[in-house]
Amino acid sequence: MERIQFPDDRRFAESLKSGCRWLRSLMDERGSVQGSDHASLYYKVPGSLAVNGAFDAASSCLDWFASRFLGNRGQLAIPPEQEASRFTNTYDRGWLVWGAGICGRYDIAFPLAEDILAYQDAESGGFVDRAADLSTGTGIQHAMTAGFAGLGLLSTRHVSAARRAGDFLIDLLKLQPHPEDGLYLAANRCADGSLELLLERTSRDFMDRDGLKQRPARLGPVQVLLVRLYRLTRKKRYLDAARTYTDAVLTGRDGIYDCVESHKFLWGLTELHQVSPRDRYRRAARRIAAYLIGSQQPDGQWWGDAVGGGKPGQSLDLRLNTTCNALVGLAAYRSWTER
Repeated sequence: MERIQFPDDRRFAESLKSGCRWLRSLMDERGSVQGSDHASLYYKVPGSLAVNGAFDAASSCLDWFASRFLGNRGQLAIPPEQEASRFTNTYDRGWLVWGAGICGRYDIAFPLAEDILAYQDAESGGFVDRAADLSTGTGIQHAMTAGFAGLGLLSTRHVSAARRAGDFLIDLLKLQPHPEDGLYLAANRCADGSLELLLERTSRDFMDRDGLKQRPARLGPVQVLLVRLYRLTRKKRYLDAARTYTDAVLTGRDGIYDCVESHKFLWGLTELHQVSPRDRYRRAARRIAAYLIGSQQPDGQWWGDAVGGGKPGQSLDLRLNTTCNALVGLAAYRSWTER
C-alpha cells in the first residue's frame, strides 16, 4: 500500500491539537461541558477525544454523563423535557457505546449496547428512535443510524446484530429507484412488515449526486460498519456495498464533498482504502482532509457549511458536534497515513 503523506505534517498535527484544545476548553475537571445538563452536548465528546489520545478527559466526560443520563441498568435515561426539545436517538447511543469502548469503559459500553439492541428491528435489521415504534413495528429507519448503532454493537461483540444492521444497509441499496440520480437514506417500516424508502429529497435523507456540499458524512458510519463486517466475515457483499455507497459520492458532481460535513466520510474512505486500495479513494481523502484543515476556525472549532446548513448563528450544540466529527475524521486520516 502506498504511504500517503499529507502536504504539511506540522499544520495537520496542529489542527488536531487545536481542535482538542477547543473541545477541552469547554470542559471542567469533572467532565462537564460548560456545566450543562443537556445530554445532546455529550454524545460524541468521549470518542472524539479518545481517538486523539485524550483518554483522561474522555473518561471524565463519560463519568459526568453516566451520573446524570444513565439509569440503574445503564440504559439511556434522558429527562422528559429534553426529549421534547431535542430527540435523543439510536445514533447517539451508538456514539456513546463506541466512545466508551475505545476508553475501555465497558461498565458503560455493554449495558448501553443492550439499550441499542432494544431499538433494532428484528425483521429489517435497521433501528428506530422512538419507544412507541417498538410496539407498533413501524417507524423511520436511517442509514447513518444503522451504521453507528451497528458499530457500537460490533464493538461490544454483538456480531449477529451488527450483521443484521449491515444487511439492512445492503437492502437500502436494492430499494433505490434511480441510483444514478442519488441515494435515499431513510426507509419507513410499514405495517405489513415491508420497507418503503422515504422519497423526500431533504438535505438529511437524500444524497443528490448532482448537488454541491451534500453532507456525505451521513455515509461515513455506513462505510465503516460495512468494511469492518467484511474484515470480520470476509463476506464480499459487505465490501461491495461499502464501495457502492462510496462511489455514489465520488462519481457525483465535482464539489459534492467539498464541505466540512465530509468528516465521517473521510473516516470511511480511510477504512475502505485499507481493504480495497483505489486511487480515487486516496485522492478524495487528501482533498477532504485539506478542506477540513483549511476550514478550521482560528480557535480550533469547526462550523458546518453544507447544503441545508450554513455558518451564521450556529448553536454550541451544532458547533461542538461538528468539531467532534472533524476530529474523528482527521484522526482516522492521521492513523492511515502513519501506517
